[in-house]
Amino acid sequence: FTVPLLHLFGGIDKVPLLPIFVNGAAPPFASLARTRKFGEAVGRWIADTGKRVLIIGSGGLSHEPPVPLINDAPPPVADFLINGGAVPYEARVAMQPEVMEACRGIIAGKVPCTHPLNPDWDRWVLDRFVAGDLDTISALKDDDVTRDGGNSAHEIRSWTAAYGALSMNGNFETQVKFYEPIEEWMVGTALAEARLV
Repeated sequence: FTVPLLHLFGGIDKVPLLPIFVNGAAPPFASLARTRKFGEAVGRWIADTGKRVLIIGSGGLSHEPPVPLINDAPPPVADFLINGGAVPYEARVAMQPEVMEACRGIIAGKVPCTHPLNPDWDRWVLDRFVAGDLDTISALKDDDVTRDGGNSAHEIRSWTAAYGALSMNGNFETQVKFYEPIEEWMVGTALAEARLV
């Protein structure tokens, strides 16, 4: 979630910030309906502050990168996935070539892709947000998201919470400024802007 802040403000310490983590990484997930309600609660709190607030929901659309899942992770990786902790910089740098090589292999057709990008699903999700149709998004089940968007598409929960928050502050209009299924990054990428009207 820091990337938009870096681009908008030049750093994460340039404006007052309240980061809220919405789990879209691994089960157990809060349902999308509950995620929306959480966003709405945050939106009511924002309205009570009387301040002008920028709400950012950050996360990919369809994607399933070649990263370990708890079901088949070796014990040290499973321990990290369960207990978390900071990944040392050196360890992150060491992992990058392996992930990039897997991505290149998938793009070249040499490595099987577990779940290809789904631009049709991405556009469908974006169309729901543009229409302000949070009921349809909230009704999605985890299996639907995984089937249509991949394991990492659960990141739409951040979008859902953000739109839930915005919806508590009045009517809004959304414009999709950018959408591209970026194979090299293995993610459906979009930028949408919603403004109160």
